[in-house]
Amino acid sequence: MKVNKVNIDLSRIVFLKDKNLKGFRITLINDIRALEKVFSLLGKSNMPVHYILVSKANAEKYSALVYLSSEHSENFDEIDKRFKESYGVISVEKIEPLVKGVLANTLNGHLSWGKDKVILIKRDIVENMISDLMEKYGSIFLTILYHMGFSLGLNTYERNVETLKKLNVGNEALLKYALAIFKMTGNGNAEIVGFDERNKVVSMKIVDSFEYDAFRNVIREGPYLHFTRGMWAGWFTGFFSEEMIAKEVKCEEINGSSMCHIIIHKAPKKVIIE
Repeated sequence: MKVNKVNIDLSRIVFLKDKNLKGFRITLINDIRALEKVFSLLGKSNMPVHYILVSKANAEKYSALVYLSSEHSENFDEIDKRFKESYGVISVEKIEPLVKGVLANTLNGHLSWGKDKVILIKRDIVENMISDLMEKYGSIFLTILYHMGFSLGLNTYERNVETLKKLNVGNEALLKYALAIFKMTGNGNAEIVGFDERNKVVSMKIVDSFEYDAFRNVIREGPYLHFTRGMWAGWFTGFFSEEMIAKEVKCEEINGSSMCHIIIHKAPKKVIIE
C-alpha cells in the first residue's frame, strides 16, 4: 500500500496579505474531552483556521495553538469568550499579529525535545553556510563534518541504549528506534536494506535526505552525505563495539525525491610502524 507523504509545519508563522489574523494559546486540563470541546467551538465558529498545533508538555496539561482570521474583530472577542467558558480550559492567551497579515507565535518559550532545548534551521540557511565553508576550507570542511556526525552518532547510540534499557528490548527494537528518530528529526527516511551481523556490514537507503538537498546545489558531484554517513558510522560503532566507517555508493533523484545508498563496514586496521 502506497503511503502519501504528509509534512509537518513547525514554523508557527503565517503570511496572509491583508488578512485580519489572531492567534490563541489555549491551556487545558488532561482530559481529551476538553480538546474535543475546543475543536467543536472552532467548527461552529466558521472562522478559517490557518494553523493549529496541539502538544502535551506534561502529564497534567494540553496546549493548543490556533491561528484564525476574520473580517470582523468582534468575532475574535466572541471565540475568545467561548474558549474561556469551555470545559477544561485553564487559560486563553491572545497572540497579536506582528503586522497586518503576519502572525507568529510570540508567547512560547524555547522549543524542546522532551526536556532538552532544540532549535530549527531552514535548509536554505544550511545551504548558504555550506557554500561559505566550502569556499573557505574546501574538503577539510567535509572531513570535519563527517567526524562531527560520527561523534553525534556514537553518543546517540549510547543515549538510545539508555532510553530503551528499562523496556528490556533487543537489537531489532533498538534499530527501529534509531531509524524512527532519524526520520522524526527531519534527516530523511532511512531503511536497512542489508544487514550482515557476522561480518559487520550494513547497507542503508536514505530517501529525501536533508543533507543531500542542502549539498546538491553547492557541489557538482558526490559524495553528498558527509554528516549523515558519519552519524551512522558512529551509531554502528556503538552497536558492533568496533570502529565502523560509512561510504556513499550513489545518490540519485527519482520522481522528485532523492535516494542515497550508503554502506557501513569495519574500519581498516591501523598499521603502527615502530
